[in-house]
Amino acid sequence: WDFPGQIDLFDPTFDAEAIFSNCGSLVFIIDSQDDTVDAEQKLVDTVIKAFEVNPKIVFEVFIHKVDGLSDDHKIDLHRNLQQRVTK
Repeated sequence: WDFPGQIDLFDPTFDAEAIFSNCGSLVFIIDSQDDTVDAEQKLVDTVIKAFEVNPKIVFEVFIHKVDGLSDDHKIDLHRNLQQRVTK
């Protein structure tokens, strides 16, 4: 499956069982040039919902468009993302 970030996982018409039950992995992409706070919350919501349906699912998070950032900014972005998502 490939679906855009504006999908509402809590919409009653969203069938999480159909999407996540046979899913081996979920790749979540965050755009480093956008405000990551909304993306972080969406990531947390997605992980919780997918894990409820399929506790064997593997999660991968990619931070996209970091090539133009300094190494220090990349490290800060990664660290901040990890800290906020694992709360």
